[in-house]
Amino acid sequence: MKEWFKNNKRRIVLGLSYDGTDEMQDINRTKSSSLVDKKFFYENWPKQPIKMTISKQTVSNIAEGIIDLHNNGFLVNANLAYGTGWEMTESLGDFYQQLKVLADFYINNPEVIPSSLLNLKLAAVLSSGEKSRSCGTGNTMCNISQDGIKYPCHMFMESSLSKKINIEEIYSELKKETLLDGKCLNCYMERVCPTCYGMNFIVHQKLTTRGEDYCKMMKLRALAATYMYGVMLSTDTNYDKYVILRDFSDGLINAYKKAIYILQKNLKKDPFIKTFIDNVSVVQKGFK
Repeated sequence: MKEWFKNNKRRIVLGLSYDGTDEMQDINRTKSSSLVDKKFFYENWPKQPIKMTISKQTVSNIAEGIIDLHNNGFLVNANLAYGTGWEMTESLGDFYQQLKVLADFYINNPEVIPSSLLNLKLAAVLSSGEKSRSCGTGNTMCNISQDGIKYPCHMFMESSLSKKINIEEIYSELKKETLLDGKCLNCYMERVCPTCYGMNFIVHQKLTTRGEDYCKMMKLRALAATYMYGVMLSTDTNYDKYVILRDFSDGLINAYKKAIYILQKNLKKDPFIKTFIDNVSVVQKGFK
């Protein structure tokens, strides 16, 4: 199989799920690290990010896991194991501490492209008009089952759900102009807060409902991301030394600076952040 995929690598891209260090992978995925040939994936699809899932058991090792994958040459898309019964509130302290360590790593290693945890499209908060979709489920992407049935994505397949659903009704819902409920509609974070409509449906039985714990985690991601980008874009920094900024136009640089200011201003006023962070100096560091 590996030989066939190697010969067809320009036609088919394989994405690897690997959850950090070998030890983290073994914790999350039943001692499977020794079965995975990471070198095979990197050599054939070097631009395809690894998908790293963060669980309750590995949240205190996020930075170590992501840095280890970077050291093996990989780009990293990391996500929380939402919908697993994890009470995320109990992990907020560890999560934020790991984000700060990771932010400083990227500040001090400018040739590394930051993980999706911190590489938020901050300038999106300046957008107006129609709300953006978090993903292409039911629109620009689909999943075909072994029976030939078309699903919006794998999250709506029977293997992911605990009950049978009307797939046509789901497609109809996904065509609606806005997939936001009331609490998210006018939130300052909404433009930089990706969500999984399938997971929303699995956990809350509604495409539009985002979990409160996930909301808190996203605000901490924004806090760390504005710190990281704030330092990178400070007046005494040579922007070009950061690989993530090299393709930014002057207009986009200015948009990010403005977005950082707006997000930091709102974060400092946010009741959750005010309670969580006693000293807000980290929010202001690197950008004025």
